[in-house]
Amino acid sequence: MTSWHLGDSHRQLKSGQWWWHNPGMESQSAARLVKTPQIRRTVWVMMSVALVGLGLVIVCWPRTIVLPAGVTLQDRQFAERRFRDLNGIAPSRVDLLSLVGELAVHDHRLQTAADCFHEIPSDHPRYGSAARLQEGQMWLRLNQADGAEQNFREFLSLASHPNRSTTPDQLSAARKWLNYILSVELRFEDRKQVLAEAHAQHAVDVFDSKQYFFPNLLIWNSSAGRRRLSEFLERDPQNRRLRLAHGRYLTVGGDLPAALAVLRELHQQDLQDSECAAAVLECLFEQADWVSFADVANSLPEYSAGESWLLTRMRAEWALHEQRWDDARRDFERLQSVDPASPWALMGLAKAFGQLKLPEQREQALARSLVLSRIRVSLSTVNEDAPEASQKLSEECRQIGLQDAADAFQWHAERIRQSHSGRPVD
Repeated sequence: MTSWHLGDSHRQLKSGQWWWHNPGMESQSAARLVKTPQIRRTVWVMMSVALVGLGLVIVCWPRTIVLPAGVTLQDRQFAERRFRDLNGIAPSRVDLLSLVGELAVHDHRLQTAADCFHEIPSDHPRYGSAARLQEGQMWLRLNQADGAEQNFREFLSLASHPNRSTTPDQLSAARKWLNYILSVELRFEDRKQVLAEAHAQHAVDVFDSKQYFFPNLLIWNSSAGRRRLSEFLERDPQNRRLRLAHGRYLTVGGDLPAALAVLRELHQQDLQDSECAAAVLECLFEQADWVSFADVANSLPEYSAGESWLLTRMRAEWALHEQRWDDARRDFERLQSVDPASPWALMGLAKAFGQLKLPEQREQALARSLVLSRIRVSLSTVNEDAPEASQKLSEECRQIGLQDAADAFQWHAERIRQSHSGRPVD
């Protein structure tokens, strides 16, 4: 018979010994303690195997590639088969976006194509640059001018990096379409910047040079331009730049009350918009409303070298009207410095020189103005099929001191002659 004492049990409990001084119970408890680590190891091994298996399932499970909403199951399956046939491997998401986008263009599903190209990252080494050009073309065909301009500009920016592969045809297309948008919106200053880069690289044709050197001798108030602007506005009726251009088309078209209503509303929305103020002044100038003209002109900020050409011209016309001859001369010379072939600058200078008793300068301005009038008439004959016309234009430009224009059209004349003769162009 085993004896035990309360004091001993108390000491055993305090020391963590939960079995009694019974030999049978001690052996069973020891066995449990031996088996516990083995059970734990088994559980951990089983859990580790399960986790590894789950990871393999996640990695190896076929992933669903999400494409834009307009892409059908048939589009996807056809593109996947075609890509595998051409490349021997399964397509990635970007592969599918590019191929489905091109197929959608072929089927005239322009919105779907634009959505596909839009989701291709610009930094993708194979598709990125081309996707911006393609997306820009889609937005232009959808009459979304801002989206098209943004993508064309991004494409040109990407193309300037040495690690980007672009073709001359792609660069030319991007510049042409960007210039087209800027022309429709009457943003001649912005267009000149794009054309300046192209001229620096000799990546221009005759029409590019006519736009660059003679922006205000070409007819911009065309029915085609007005119609295209209307299409842009229908897609984006609250676009401020489009509405401003619309007002200017109305001014030049002679619908002055309608023009003034459009432009006044825009001006009231942002009194700090100097381009809008210039358009309002142009309309008031055509109406000969000098009282209203003065109200706007007197609120203008000081001249800034980066201001719109139209605003500088309106400053000069206001100075002429107020008979501030020195100010008029200064402002027309400023206009001439940014637009050397401006007919308004030459005529304004002739008037100012006459009032300032400078007959020699007046005669020079009138003589140059006469040559510009001849150039305006003959510009339509200067094209890619007429080297003689470019040669003649070069000579007329040299006659009135437009040296850069003279050199450019001399280069065009030589280029066209060489291309017609089959000789390589320098």
